[in-house]
Amino acid sequence: MILLDDGSDDGFTPKKLAAIEYDKITEKHLFTENVGTAKRYNSFIKNAENKYVVILCGDDILEPTFLEECVNFLEAHPNHAAVATDYDHFGEEDIGYQGVLKISEEKISLINFLLDYAAQYLGSCLMRKEALDQFTLPELERKSDLNRWIYFLENGWELGVINKMLFNYRKLSNSQMFTTTIDIELNVKAQTYDLHEDSFRKYAKEIFLDQYKQIRHLQGEVAEREAKIQRIINSRRYKIGLTFSAPYRFLRRLFSK
Repeated sequence: MILLDDGSDDGFTPKKLAAIEYDKITEKHLFTENVGTAKRYNSFIKNAENKYVVILCGDDILEPTFLEECVNFLEAHPNHAAVATDYDHFGEEDIGYQGVLKISEEKISLINFLLDYAAQYLGSCLMRKEALDQFTLPELERKSDLNRWIYFLENGWELGVINKMLFNYRKLSNSQMFTTTIDIELNVKAQTYDLHEDSFRKYAKEIFLDQYKQIRHLQGEVAEREAKIQRIINSRRYKIGLTFSAPYRFLRRLFSK
C-alpha cells in the first residue's frame, strides 16, 4: 500500500496522514505541492512492480473482500484488463445518487465510454499492470479513469463486472462530481477527443445518430408540453376563468401604467 497526499493545504490532512501507523503501508509520500491527483499517482503506477493496481481515494471505502474477489476474477479471466463491482453511496444523503448502483455489463462498451454514458457505472477498479503499461497514463483534470477504460478497450482488453456491492463511494457537495463546470466539462471532452481521435472517427456515425436521437427525444417532449398547454388554453374551464378574471386584468394594467 502506497499512501499519497497531493499537497493538501487544509492544515489537517497532512498531520492526520503522518500520524497513521499501519503495517501494510509500505510507502508514505506527503507532498507539499499540489500538481493534480492523476499526475501525482501516475508516476507511482508506472514504477509499480505489482501484478495488479487499484486507486482508492482517501474518503472511499472498500469492503473487506474487494481485493480478494477482484484478484480471483482477473486470475480466472486473463483477457480482462480490469474489474469493477457494484457500489453503494454514503455521506450527504440529499445530493446525487441514492443506494446501491448495480453495474450493467451491457453498458460497458467502447462506444458508451466515448459517449461518456457508462462512466458512472464503474467505481474503483482493480487493474492489470500489464494492461496499464501499454499506453501513456492520462493526466486530466477530470475523468482520467474514463480515459484509462477507453485505452483498455482500444488495446483489445475486456472489462469485467462483479455484481456484488464491494465498494463504497462517498458523496460530498464539493466532490468533483458536483463541482464540474461547463468550461471544465468541455475542456475534458476536448482532451478526451484528442487522446482517442481515431476511435471517435471510427464511431462517428453511431455518436452522431445517438445525439440526433437525444435531440429528437427532447423535441418530442417540448412538442408534447406545447400541445398540453394548447389543450388547456382551448378548454372551456380556461375560457370561463379568463372571462371572470378580465376585470382584474384590466385594473392591473390600468394601475401599473
